[in-house]
Amino acid sequence: MDNRFLDTRWSKEALEEAADTNPILLKGILYTICGSIYIESLYSVPGMGGLLVDVIGRQDNPMVQALVMIYSCIGIVGLLLGDLLMAVIDPRISFVKKEGAR
Repeated sequence: MDNRFLDTRWSKEALEEAADTNPILLKGILYTICGSIYIESLYSVPGMGGLLVDVIGRQDNPMVQALVMIYSCIGIVGLLLGDLLMAVIDPRISFVKKEGAR
């Protein structure tokens, strides 16, 4: 049996499994962002998480909106990259509408 066949087949399946667990990893990234809010406010570490807690306490609505928008954009971009990575790795996934598809 040819070693190139085994290497490409196994590496492709491994990449598909990694991309399949990608939503779990992205949720981990979002949980890390949420955790930074708690850790920065608890230990007084300077950062965006502590800043968000401070501006909520001061009721600085434009700054709260800006920080929430930044966190949301980071999460959405991460999820989009995960979907694009899955489409690149798995050829069954396509973003093009095929003839006869609903």
